[in-house]
Amino acid sequence: MDVCEVDIYGCFTYKYGDQCQYTCTHCKHGCDPDNGVCDLAHCNAGWTGPRYCDQACSSVTFGENCVEECHCKTPGCNGVTGLCHTQGCHAGYHGTSCSQGCSITTFGENCSSMCHCETPRCDSGTGHCIVTGCAAGWKGESCDTQCSANTFGKDCLLTCHCKTPGCNRVTGICFSSDGCSDEYIGSSCSKSKNYHIGFILILICTKQIKKSFLALP
Repeated sequence: MDVCEVDIYGCFTYKYGDQCQYTCTHCKHGCDPDNGVCDLAHCNAGWTGPRYCDQACSSVTFGENCVEECHCKTPGCNGVTGLCHTQGCHAGYHGTSCSQGCSITTFGENCSSMCHCETPRCDSGTGHCIVTGCAAGWKGESCDTQCSANTFGKDCLLTCHCKTPGCNRVTGICFSSDGCSDEYIGSSCSKSKNYHIGFILILICTKQIKKSFLALP
């Protein structure tokens, strides 16, 4: 009996073709040894394409299958890592690849600025509050400017009249213990004595009128 020897050949994972002469190194899990179509349609970082992973990422995309987007201030990033060719992120983004959006209370380039909105959340690009109004102690379109030395409260609309200038920008309480300037009273030295006296006189007059009315026959 004659015995026949049969040699069986096959390509390595990233090779294909009749003689395994072609490579499919951009396919993450290898490819079909006959036609080079990628297995599972997953491409290595920096590459994309519906069948062969033969298309490089655009200048603003990166990662596996190029599904990640980099938001560099000067457009252009590494297709594999996402690192910007010119350092710095576009307003509203941060991270090594400028692909992470700002938190609800930060904004601007590299998300380096903070907004202090009464209802926390601002536009990640401009810092403008989604719901208008700053938290106590802050003012400005982006609520990122602290109240000046003698103002306090929401949008810094209240004024403290401390004998020694300077008060807490949230509560209005004077930093110094020597009290309010001559014409003002209250824990935040924001109430005028004249207004307070006038209000008391109005109450007294109202009571007197009421008594006179009740005393009529």
